[in-house]
Amino acid sequence: MLEPGVEGLVPISRLGSGRRISHPKECVSEGDMLDLQIETMDSESKRIGLKVVDNRLRDLDPDAVLVGAQLKGIVEGIREFGVFVRLSEEKTGLLHIGECDIDKGGNPVAKLETRYPSGTQIEVVVKAIEGERISLTLPGKETTSVEDQTENLATLMRSSNRAARNSGISSIGSILDGHLGQ
Repeated sequence: MLEPGVEGLVPISRLGSGRRISHPKECVSEGDMLDLQIETMDSESKRIGLKVVDNRLRDLDPDAVLVGAQLKGIVEGIREFGVFVRLSEEKTGLLHIGECDIDKGGNPVAKLETRYPSGTQIEVVVKAIEGERISLTLPGKETTSVEDQTENLATLMRSSNRAARNSGISSIGSILDGHLGQ
């Protein structure tokens, strides 16, 4: 009840902090006080659709979700391929299983659930953003920057070209440079 005579509905899909539940009693009890936000209103049928507001998400800024940013997020769900982490009210990223520090073998979902329980807060680093897809990694596991990777590739190409010139064999680098077999 929002106030005397006014009631709203929180769909079961909006409960459970991202995990599937079969009954609301798994998350809330009668008389619990919840922070709610109105999601829909239908004055004709006198219905109000609500969602539970996670106070921890208020501190998460969607504009801070940039490549390389280290953020705190909330574990929203786990699948066999990784952990979904809520970064703000609007944005969720994927911490791929390959980025997680879990042992090989056994049930990977069980290992992920043990290491990253649903609803817990974890620190992540934004690895990549491609459209709506946000790839995450753990702090300390970040790869080198694009500039560093470009410089590493250029260095490799230069050394490959020198080796090819010395051996008389053409390399892809020399072909791209227009120096066939020189």
